Amino acid sequence: MLPGSISQYIDTRKGYQETMPGSAWELFFHKKRALGFGGTVVHNHVFFGPHPVVGSCTTLSPTIAA
Repeated sequence: MLPGSISQYIDTRKGYQETMPGSAWELFFHKKRALGFGGTVVHNHVFFGPHPVVGSCTTLSPTIAA
């Protein structure tokens, strides 16, 4: 069995229509990845893709540092 996680799905693209029109944040689904080390959370990278399930295999481009 492989490790996994469950998280709430929130489509934030619509909000970016007004604040950042034409940006990757408005045009694509995105997922931010963070790592937890004890009580510290370190933001690692962001994936963008055309489908709500965004990950390293479905991203459109190389990861963009957060």
